[in-house]
Amino acid sequence: EQILKWAKIIKKNQVPFYALFHFIIAFGIVLGKSQRTHSWYIFTDPGRVLNDVYLTLTSPMLLFWVLIFGIIINSIYFFIFKKFTKKLLRKSSKRK
Repeated sequence: EQILKWAKIIKKNQVPFYALFHFIIAFGIVLGKSQRTHSWYIFTDPGRVLNDVYLTLTSPMLLFWVLIFGIIINSIYFFIFKKFTKKLLRKSSKRK
């Protein structure tokens, strides 16, 4: 029942959900690029991951890069990908 409620909330508020998700992806990019945190460290060395997350959250320069990457990812998604898929949907509906 709770899952259905979350699904309805996400469906109604897709833009903020996707924007937040893209900033989480940007945070992961910065973790991997600057802190050299690999995804499997979550299972093999969780203490290091928590330390790297803390270091990233307390560094203004790294937070700046999270912001920049988040803006780039959101721009690509909302301006390019969305327009491209709308054009594809129009073309496919005309063929039928």
